[in-house]
Amino acid sequence: MKVVTCHSHQTRCGIREYGMQLDRSLRGRGAEVSARSYDHVELGRGVDETSAGDVMLVHYEPGLVNACYLVPYLRRVKDKGGRVVFCCHWYDPGYMREYSEVADRFVVHRKYDGWLLSNTVVIPLGCPVYDIGRPDRTPSALRARFGLPQDKIVLTTIGFLTPWKALPDVALAFTQAVGDESRLFVRFHTPWPFDERGSAEHEQQIRHAIAGNPRFGLSTEYLSEEGTLDLARASDVGFTLHNIHTGSVSAATKQFVSARRPLVVTHSTHSSDLHEGVLRVPSFDCGTFARAAVELALSPERTETLRQQMSREYDRLNMDAVAGRYLELFEGLRAAP
Repeated sequence: MKVVTCHSHQTRCGIREYGMQLDRSLRGRGAEVSARSYDHVELGRGVDETSAGDVMLVHYEPGLVNACYLVPYLRRVKDKGGRVVFCCHWYDPGYMREYSEVADRFVVHRKYDGWLLSNTVVIPLGCPVYDIGRPDRTPSALRARFGLPQDKIVLTTIGFLTPWKALPDVALAFTQAVGDESRLFVRFHTPWPFDERGSAEHEQQIRHAIAGNPRFGLSTEYLSEEGTLDLARASDVGFTLHNIHTGSVSAATKQFVSARRPLVVTHSTHSSDLHEGVLRVPSFDCGTFARAAVELALSPERTETLRQQMSREYDRLNMDAVAGRYLELFEGLRAAP
């Protein structure tokens, strides 16, 4: 099967990273994958490569592209007898209608309240494939690499330093929740995204909140996919505070699914796609969230239960399993009249 994938044209972009991970798993399951981007030269080449029965998989988010630009390219794919599938990294039916004439299917990653367009299917947002059995991925080896303490319970958050996440408030709440508890160490790993507006200010605010506190650390370098997963695996507990409901789901939470580490989240729809392995705090309040995360980290029995659950979640969400769902969809579209 020939699949042309259209990725984000931005670097330091979670949607681009996700698409590349899915490409690998599609290839591993036998698909012939040609990876392109929204760049007009790249996208034009992708369209030229398609023929009758081929599939173009578009990784869509409205901040990356608009319909006036994209629809003419996709219409050419349809005119050649190809199929078009939208992987919606953000979903709103009003926006999707702009593409209804060219999209054979819209893929969303969770159930949405209200209604979906009739040609919409749910396929989970996959997590990267990650082998935790390698000898260089023992927690002690990974902690030595990242400079994390060997004798502490390590809590880590991972995600781009974007203003809507209010990470300075999260950092302040965790310093208060940890207090003088000497068994804990908290790591904030927050690379700057391609849209850097607000990142410098928020980084300085986080540094100010944790300044001089030996129980906290901050890193902002852009790690490779493997490096990010290794950091999650080096931790005992992950935490991701989303303080609003969204039209999407979080890729940052999937690092901890891959690493089979328990994760603390809020009741935001942004993490509602996770079924097991999580402590879901029913509040957006930073203090309530931080105290719940600290309490969990200090409870070996609870963290062990969540670790076992997260292993099952990995079986459900790993990218190879998700790629199989996409290939079933593609085959069904090719067989349809």
